[in-house]
Amino acid sequence: MTFSRNLFIAVGVAALVTALFAAIILSRPVHNQAALFILLVCVLVCTTMLMHSALSRFACVSTMLVLIYFLLFNIIPALFQAGFDTYFWRLLTYDSATTAEAAFLTLLFLLFFAAGQALAPERHHAKALETIAASERLGRTVYLVAFAGIALFVGLIPVRMFGAAALLQSRGTISDAVFNNLDQTSMGLLVFLPRAIVFVGFVLILYALTRPGRSGGIIRYGVFVPIMILLLPLQAIVNFPGAQSRFWLFGMMITLGLMYVSFRSAGRRLFLLAVFVIGTFTIFPMSQQINRQEGFNFDIQVPPIEEYMTHGDLDGFQTTMNTLVYVDRFGHTYGRQILSAVLYFVPRSIWSGKSLATGNMTSAALGFKFNNLSSPIISELYIDGSFFAVILGAMALGYAYRRLDYLFTAVNDIGGVTLYRVLVALICGFTIILMRGALLGVMSPVATSIGSVYLIIKAPHLASMILRNPLSATAESRS
Repeated sequence: MTFSRNLFIAVGVAALVTALFAAIILSRPVHNQAALFILLVCVLVCTTMLMHSALSRFACVSTMLVLIYFLLFNIIPALFQAGFDTYFWRLLTYDSATTAEAAFLTLLFLLFFAAGQALAPERHHAKALETIAASERLGRTVYLVAFAGIALFVGLIPVRMFGAAALLQSRGTISDAVFNNLDQTSMGLLVFLPRAIVFVGFVLILYALTRPGRSGGIIRYGVFVPIMILLLPLQAIVNFPGAQSRFWLFGMMITLGLMYVSFRSAGRRLFLLAVFVIGTFTIFPMSQQINRQEGFNFDIQVPPIEEYMTHGDLDGFQTTMNTLVYVDRFGHTYGRQILSAVLYFVPRSIWSGKSLATGNMTSAALGFKFNNLSSPIISELYIDGSFFAVILGAMALGYAYRRLDYLFTAVNDIGGVTLYRVLVALICGFTIILMRGALLGVMSPVATSIGSVYLIIKAPHLASMILRNPLSATAESRS
């Protein structure tokens, strides 16, 4: 009964949203009618899935974030871009067949993402409850302290190399004056890696300080408080908000929010959705005006919504079409793009065939002068394996994100801050940028952050295997 009622409400809201955008777009002469029709179907499908996730009895925040990207950052802007044949990057013109194919790929992804979600049974929720409870019974003080020591060491590298004052500048200033002479490898090792390691160290010590009823007073206040006193200023310098890209800054903010705020109720999930709807077209564009130029600019204004719909921030549909044009001219890459992203840590000196980020590669091949473009997950899949890869990739992601929904529901049911909650919060925090891409361009800090927390979770098991000792709850976890 609840499922039917929620689905009815979701479809009703989606129909109203679709009708609203159809009325707005069709009130003027339009181009690419076939693409527009498919995109309106995408609005209907995506909004239905999004509302149903918000109203679900499970805390489907991870799925919501995937759908928020597609609806707000991709599909709705695509209606304006395709309908009025206006794009931010104006080098190419796109025929109606290419536009319709990009819209169809989007719809195909959504449908098979939903199919993948349906394949994940609810029993994973009960299993997640057991896994989290068993994990929190294991002591990890040594591992947490060791990782904090690594974070302190790695975080001091850019501070000593560039100076604390240099890192406390706007993104525009620091990019031009401090990082200008660094190549891609140096940026990864000296900038992105320290940011990721320091932030993970920071959230892990927050976990150690705030997890309920685990660590005794001596460990909590004698060990973790002094470490936090050392890490906090380093986090403030290395991850200075004014110097960060928006994906990393908002990713950190979402992570911290999901660590401490419960989204077990549908009301809070609907509020979260409302925040994203408003923030996408206000806070997100305004934040770039503050730090993107030299110095800090606080003379900011909200751009007109229709004008912002064709901004480079929302270029996912256009870069998907770029990928289609690239494949028509040069062919598929047969797994090289995603493999290069997965093996982001392998240097090009060892792997000469390692690819560039997909947005960079396609734009350069098509003659764009600016090549730091996005590449949505649809493009990443299509360039590697056509429609077949989009179908399989969408189903795999749908299944994985439904499993994350069950895991996030379980951590909310248990309450407090657990390591699995930190893990899911990190994945959710960076989901939108992972969907926006390009994967290789964002994988280094994101995968390092998520992988580090997963390693801490599995550290007792790995130590038990290496030392051939059975796992047991330590005194700290029983206190």
